[in-house]
Amino acid sequence: METKVIIRQCHTHDVSIKMLAYVVYNHIELFGNDEGENISITHEFPNTIGKTTCIDTDLVENPDIYYTTRGNRKYMSRMIRGVEAQNCSCMTMVIRKYRWEHKSDVNLLFVYVVTSYIGKKAPKEYTEIQYKRSIGHIDFTQEEEKEAEVFWSHHALLEEL
Repeated sequence: METKVIIRQCHTHDVSIKMLAYVVYNHIELFGNDEGENISITHEFPNTIGKTTCIDTDLVENPDIYYTTRGNRKYMSRMIRGVEAQNCSCMTMVIRKYRWEHKSDVNLLFVYVVTSYIGKKAPKEYTEIQYKRSIGHIDFTQEEEKEAEVFWSHHALLEEL
């Protein structure tokens, strides 16, 4: 029986619907038979698929780091300017939930993507965790907080022009 993937996306960074569907098809075993939530998939392609804007600041001599609010977020993001995006062969997508609909001739898999981007999986921004704690909304573990603190002390997002 054929399986058809239907992508519903919220926010993507340089990732097409075709690319999202391709990754889902290649990781179909991660999706249970009914409904599910919170799947994070990082897929490695055989060659460069784009450029990542998450920069390892330890590899930059005298990085120009600053903080700013991106989009409609309520917290500041650690940013870097004066460097170029780096070639990358992987893509990450975070799925909020998915739902199967089984028909007689096709299985439909509805996938709701929170975010997708060129690059390896990154933890929540540490500044997001700090903000959420300040308003009493704690949806992270101490391990996730430590991972975010360590990661984001060595990484920054490239300034978007």
